[in-house]
Amino acid sequence: MLSGSVLVLMSVLFFVLILIGVKRSREIELKILCALSCYGEMYGLQITGVIEQNFGRKPGWGVLYPGLRRLEGQGFVTARWDNERPAERGGAQRRYYRRTSKRKNLVDREERRLVVGILSDIKS
Repeated sequence: MLSGSVLVLMSVLFFVLILIGVKRSREIELKILCALSCYGEMYGLQITGVIEQNFGRKPGWGVLYPGLRRLEGQGFVTARWDNERPAERGGAQRRYYRRTSKRKNLVDREERRLVVGILSDIKS
């Protein structure tokens, strides 16, 4: 389980992403972006584990990979193939995903604005 601060960060990111226009109807995309924001570059199985651990439900492959493709098409995520082909995976390559800096800057700016607003409400 995550520490309280990381869980709060993931919750804030979830709402920031809604604020900047990622549709709520595509909740998997929000969860993917939260996972990549908090943990950095990951491959599909790692992403599903983080989502399950933090949101309580493991997404299926038929939901995860279409979500990753949509995010890649929107410029939120980039992907790369790993060059390793270990025998224990039957020679299969892993595809790693990470947040793009262009979109990340937008999310970071909105997140700061939201956090400053929350803190000013707490102070008053």
